[in-house]
Amino acid sequence: MLLDTSPEYASAVLKETDAAVKRHIAPFAHISNHKSCFLVSAALYLVEVKRFAARITSAINAGMIKNDAERSANHQRRVGVYYPSSLGYCLRKQYYAFYYPKFPDPAKLIVFSLGDATHELVAMALTKSGDVKVDAVELPAKLEVQSGVVLSGRIDVLVAELDGEKVVMEIKSASDIPNRPYISHIIQIQTYLHTTGLMYGAITYVDKTSGKVETFDITKDDSWLHTIKVRVLELHTSVKSKLPPYKEAFSKNKLYECKGCDFASICLSQDELALVMKDQK
Repeated sequence: MLLDTSPEYASAVLKETDAAVKRHIAPFAHISNHKSCFLVSAALYLVEVKRFAARITSAINAGMIKNDAERSANHQRRVGVYYPSSLGYCLRKQYYAFYYPKFPDPAKLIVFSLGDATHELVAMALTKSGDVKVDAVELPAKLEVQSGVVLSGRIDVLVAELDGEKVVMEIKSASDIPNRPYISHIIQIQTYLHTTGLMYGAITYVDKTSGKVETFDITKDDSWLHTIKVRVLELHTSVKSKLPPYKEAFSKNKLYECKGCDFASICLSQDELALVMKDQK
């Protein structure tokens, strides 16, 4: 079958492709003596590639959603069981997670999975170093706050011995490494220190862009245990009564939390949402 190389046909094909395809073609069009033929061939090729590319992207997203569903089946939310990894964030968001389940966003699932991969990478590096001994990875940990109220999570890495001490490690991937650990991460690791009874912990941040690694020492502090108990009991009271806590993130001007929250449209008024969006510009 002969390929129609007329300029008219080339123009027609290009009109059916999007701007992205045109941008791919344009820089190379000058290298052919048969410009119209080149454009048609390139356009048809890229349209075909885009057809397979779309299927691959769709399959990745579908696979992430299926994997999340399988994992979630084993981690159904129960009144009285709360997560140390979430406790430092807006309590109202955690309340909504009980009563307004959201369809998972594949992009967010991939980000979370990359965080899990970072945990595995750091644990591997520690083991290979020969300098420290890794005792456990993803170690289940529970802290009973009161009868019927527990914090349940997993310790990223438990170092068996470092200068004669066992150390609880939390590993966080981040876009930027902070100057000091985030409060939410301190609450999480303090929960694990009080769960295990160990005195020392470490929060390791891994910059997702540069690969830079920085670790902060953490010492068990009973004042944090008081903060943890107050927060989890406030959340528990709200969940049991089905009355949402106050708009913590918004009230404390943590609008970045509101911006990324799946429940912002339920929680905030239109004026408040507009303020959140304006803050991000």
